[in-house]
Amino acid sequence: MANERILVVEDERPMANILGMKLKSQGFGVDIVFNGDEALHAISDTDYDLILLDLVMPKIDGFSFLEKIKSLHLNIPIVVITNLSQEMDRKRALDLGATKYLIKTEVNLTDIINTAKSILTTT
Repeated sequence: MANERILVVEDERPMANILGMKLKSQGFGVDIVFNGDEALHAISDTDYDLILLDLVMPKIDGFSFLEKIKSLHLNIPIVVITNLSQEMDRKRALDLGATKYLIKTEVNLTDIINTAKSILTTT
């Protein structure tokens, strides 16, 4: 796991920083960006093994980011971590290529880390 890189895309800085620190403590390489525009720049510069993506963000939201990734035919697993709990949002994200859809109020940091590990061991 030491060589695996994860991109955290989250506009809530405290959440992004805590998640980043927890992932680093588990041996992952981590980059953090705060909107979809920064995320697009990051993926053009670095090969990531996994992206953890919020949906509600400034500049380019998570849905638009997913659309762009799909149009580029990039095969990067993406875990959506969001406050959007409507079934139509979950379906849209999964249809756009998200690997997993987690609702922030229903998971904790350990759940997110375990999801990341599970996806990275199966890809």
